[in-house]
Order: sequence, then C-alpha cells, then structure tokens
Amino acid sequence: MLEADERVLVARECLPALKDTIDGGSLLVIGEPAAGKTGVLVTLADQVRQQSSPLVFLSADLLAGISTLSALKDELGLQNDLLEVLAAWPGETSGILIIEALDASRKALRKLRLHR
Repeated sequence: MLEADERVLVARECLPALKDTIDGGSLLVIGEPAAGKTGVLVTLADQVRQQSSPLVFLSADLLAGISTLSALKDELGLQNDLLEVLAAWPGETSGILIIEALDASRKALRKLRLHR
C-alpha cells in the first residue's frame, strides 16, 4: 500500500518527443479526458526544473474565473502583467510556460456564459 506522500511514476513514451518539441518551440497537448495529459505535463515540468531551466506552470482550471490580464496579475501576485514578466525574464536560457487544463477552463467559461 502506498503512503500518502509516495508517488508512483508512470512511464510516458511520449515524454522524450515532448521535451524535444518544447526545446524547439511551442507545443499544444490535446487528448481525451483522463488520457494522462496532466500527468505527462507535470513530469515534463519536473524534468525541466531538475535541469534548472526557468519554468512557469499555470493550471487554467484554477484560474477559470479570471478574464483580464490585470486580474491574472493580481491573482498571481505580480507587479506587472504576466506577458511583461515573461518577456523580461532574466538570464540567457529561454524559459518554459506550461498552461495546463485549458479544456476544463473552456468548459467552465462556457457554463458561466450559459448561466448569464
């Protein structure tokens, strides 16, 4: 039996291809619900962090009610808009921005619009 603080790592065959792709530019990961998108992105983020590469990981489902850059700035506790922060990121190494759960946030926004 696993203890509460133990993690089980699942081998992800797509991980090397994802890593190669983000090293060369942008990437969009899509798939069926519960296909493992979040798991592979979290594993990818762990690998990036271990390499000491700059990383910003946002979970869009937790930010679903935010509709302006100003509100996002406030939610993240930033002094400047996120896009300005990312553009001015210090150092010579390019950073990686991972935005997870876009499909869940899109559904939440659609539901919000329907209830208005």
